[in-house]
Amino acid sequence: MKTLILYEEDDFSHEADLAQKILDELSPILHLENKFIEVNLVGDETMKTNVHSYEAKSGVPRPDIYPAENLGEVYLNPKQIKERGEDFSFMLIHGLLHLLGYDHLKDDDRIKMERQEQFLLSQLSWLIIPNI
Repeated sequence: MKTLILYEEDDFSHEADLAQKILDELSPILHLENKFIEVNLVGDETMKTNVHSYEAKSGVPRPDIYPAENLGEVYLNPKQIKERGEDFSFMLIHGLLHLLGYDHLKDDDRIKMERQEQFLLSQLSWLIIPNI
């Protein structure tokens, strides 16, 4: 898996490192070896919510990631995540699953997504992941 992790504020460097570790660990589990994902860690001026995901537009060339397939972008606001008492790793997984086609609009889809989130979190149990 190829990743690009960008952060707006210097104090997001810890979250950037954590995001990379999580993605590296989940890549073989989710069969993402030939995929690309961009993670953006942003502050309140950019986004006043916890997470947003944007699937890659088809037909938009990305020669810088060739031959990987572009899955899209996940935007995380570590400050909002912390203020809401949420877990950073969970929110990253949530955003990643949206890029993989999971949704939570219908009850059946929500249950399926929640099960996958819990499974993936269990695969990270070796990490000590505080609420950051």
